[in-house]
Amino acid sequence: MLTQGTGFTAHSAATSEARQRATASRGRTASVAVAAALAGLVAVTGCGGNGKPPAPKPGQAALLGTYDNGTTVGQTLSAVHPNGAATDAAGTTYLVNSPALAGLSTAGKGTAYPASEHYYDATPPDGLVAMPDGTLLFGHGGEVVRFDPKSGAAAVLAGNADRTRDYNATAAATAAAGSVRFTKSAVPVGVTKAGAVVILDGRALWSLAAGRLTRFHQQPVVDDKDATFLTEGNAVAPDGTTYLRGARTGSPTLGAVRVISPQGQETAPALPAAIPGVDGRPADLTTTWLASDGADGLYVHAVRLTGGSGDYVLHLHNGTATVVLSAKPTAKAAKDGTCDVHKPVDAAHFPCALPRTLTYHAGQLVLAGEKSYVVRLPAT
Repeated sequence: MLTQGTGFTAHSAATSEARQRATASRGRTASVAVAAALAGLVAVTGCGGNGKPPAPKPGQAALLGTYDNGTTVGQTLSAVHPNGAATDAAGTTYLVNSPALAGLSTAGKGTAYPASEHYYDATPPDGLVAMPDGTLLFGHGGEVVRFDPKSGAAAVLAGNADRTRDYNATAAATAAAGSVRFTKSAVPVGVTKAGAVVILDGRALWSLAAGRLTRFHQQPVVDDKDATFLTEGNAVAPDGTTYLRGARTGSPTLGAVRVISPQGQETAPALPAAIPGVDGRPADLTTTWLASDGADGLYVHAVRLTGGSGDYVLHLHNGTATVVLSAKPTAKAAKDGTCDVHKPVDAAHFPCALPRTLTYHAGQLVLAGEKSYVVRLPAT
């Protein structure tokens, strides 16, 4: 059983970079340890809170569940800085954090997949993508791993922890999945409608299809700066358009989001000068997570850190932006970090702080991570 605080540390761009690069000396040993640990996972049930409330209607939000910190599920959800989140075709939402993977059913039932203790000494899984066949992808130490939550089986999909490239080295134009040289921070971002997997790899973006990788974008090297992209909270649209929260050279603001076409063209999202219900300039909001809306729009979890306050889920589409969810924490919720919500409430005045990650599937949004509770609402 995990203990709160063990293996969980506050995260910044600098600590993330150190965490990603510290595994260079562990190589294949660490990766095999992770695969072995995941393959032997045992499912346990977490607490779904005070019963399942009625499903929220459009314009409302509710809790999917509240989870006890005495359980592995609760500890995984509450731990700071989740490494990845995804919702699969069955509606199960997964969240990965050091050192566990938690799954939440549409009814709020929590299942944890705890790893063995030596997993604390290896890089935790980074990034999480739900595949159409029910398997999950995550990055680990220069490899992309496919994991089956039903059987516990894990196998390397692409990359090799013993053969990696430097962060400043140019990625090859194309490579076979088994021979590609990723950096130590290769992270799956999403899967397209055609089934291609988009992988973020330091400064590069790859498309993986039929066992072969094609590089379709690469950031230039910036002298004395870390030009790699932020690894968590990115998104891929069905057509392969990739949304990135930005590079480590700057702050992860809404204005810093990069839109990369399948052909590798880089643009910025069109943002309005103001959004009704949002304090200050939209471009100055700090993003925590992005999620495709399943078409050509983008959901964004963003907070106002300077020049005001605010905690929002926004929907961006064709240069417009609307507020889907806005947190207005009560004094009690702000003080003790709890969320005393037992029925659907107005999404424009949600009475608790919002969990960090954001996933979308089949018209539903789920927010989880850094809180003991999970929020769900219809996407509008």
